[in-house]
Amino acid sequence: MGISRSAVYYEPRPVSSFDLALMRRIDAVHLEMPWFGARGLRRVLKREYPGVGRRRIGTLMRHMGIAAVAPQPGTSRRHRAHPVYPYLLRHRAITRPKHRHHPDDIANCLAGDDHRVAHMVREQFTAQARALTRGIKTSVSVMPI
Repeated sequence: MGISRSAVYYEPRPVSSFDLALMRRIDAVHLEMPWFGARGLRRVLKREYPGVGRRRIGTLMRHMGIAAVAPQPGTSRRHRAHPVYPYLLRHRAITRPKHRHHPDDIANCLAGDDHRVAHMVREQFTAQARALTRGIKTSVSVMPI
């Protein structure tokens, strides 16, 4: 027939009054401090219930359907809808602390094989830097290639 005797004759035991009182207290403490898991609740409840251990409290928490409010595994996985940005300094050598790259380094990474764009960006930044040191106001203009 394929059915075990224990499945047919099983009668669940009623929950004891001690467990009911403990579950009420666990629920009250959990409402005050929801970040506490079984270990934290055990520390709080050890004076009132000295013989109850962490595993018993964890079992009752699972039975009640409550859990600690904390980050769950897998929270640092990326979401597929979020874009992945390239790391622009991957093949650059940083040889000393606080080593800064010139803006044309990043422009070369963005431009790929087209060095005219990188040259234009470098010239634009250089012209603006010279004008600022001389106190001349400039406006940003984009030149056609």
